[in-house]
Amino acid sequence: MNGRHITEATATRGIAIIGVVVIHSTAAAASNATFGWNNQLVYLIINKMASFAVPAFILLSGFVLCFRNAKFATKQELLSFYMNRGKYLLIPYFLWSLAYHFYHNFGVNESFFVWLKIYLTDLYSGAASYHLYFVPLIAQYYLITPAIIGLLHFLRNQKIGNVFLILLALAAFIQIMSGIGNQTFHWVEDKSIWASTYLLCFVLGCCLGRYYEPYSIWIKQKRSILYGITLVLLILHIEKYLLLFSGWKLYWLFSELLIQAYCIFATLSLIEAAKGLARLSIIPQTLFYLGKYSLFIYFFHPFVLVFCDRIFISFPELSVIVLSTLLRLAVPLAFGVMIKKWHWSWILLGK
Repeated sequence: MNGRHITEATATRGIAIIGVVVIHSTAAAASNATFGWNNQLVYLIINKMASFAVPAFILLSGFVLCFRNAKFATKQELLSFYMNRGKYLLIPYFLWSLAYHFYHNFGVNESFFVWLKIYLTDLYSGAASYHLYFVPLIAQYYLITPAIIGLLHFLRNQKIGNVFLILLALAAFIQIMSGIGNQTFHWVEDKSIWASTYLLCFVLGCCLGRYYEPYSIWIKQKRSILYGITLVLLILHIEKYLLLFSGWKLYWLFSELLIQAYCIFATLSLIEAAKGLARLSIIPQTLFYLGKYSLFIYFFHPFVLVFCDRIFISFPELSVIVLSTLLRLAVPLAFGVMIKKWHWSWILLGK
């Protein structure tokens, strides 16, 4: 196991949690966007710019897991991996799901067994609140992590470029085939809860985690190209929605490939940008703390939104969005820092 901490990965996670909160803060305003330049269209553009956030978390999860774990040599190591993930992810998830379930169903008269059935169904799908789908999703990636680490170990004697090519081609094939299958047979209504939806992001993260040192050397001289591609993909990503507003119909596979490409290149660009930000003092420290407490912020921030909706009800729309975004980041972060020293804080904070 590699114990070295990758600061830029944590900082990028901090940027990603900002993106998640921005998505949720602008969702209502963005949903009212129409063709033509107006405030709602601006909110839509900001909302779609932040769409890299969840794929970034998935890519970074694969990155950290494979950076720290070269292989699982024994059953005990494998068991320890799953016990650790179950403790720091699923137990907090059970408690937060319970809290959201009570909040959304308070005052509903139903028997205990009906309540329990709904709660267990919510746990399975992440339906206790609109944002909790991420935990069942990331849990699926944890299940396949040993297999990916095994493949990386099996291919250890191959050239690095070949390893990336083989694994990414396999992931892309599975992702595209499952997408075609779901488009044809409608296996799931919401594909965001399906591991194959972001499989390419996760596998790329795993490959980067295993070969991060040579990758860092290779990409150092190509940052401008990376940033340029990201900018072009962002423009195309936004243009896609403008075309949809004007009546165009785009083939679903093209749309999926475009957004996946944007999310991947945006995340890689943010990792590189985080290295440059390390020369500053305040910004990296703030991003580091946001990244460190990102899971807790993810769990907690919808409750803050409820509070914001009540106290900012008469405020202008822009003020509501800005203030609610700041508070949904600051309040969970401050609370997380305060309870961190409590021995059982992991029950709420996760890890």
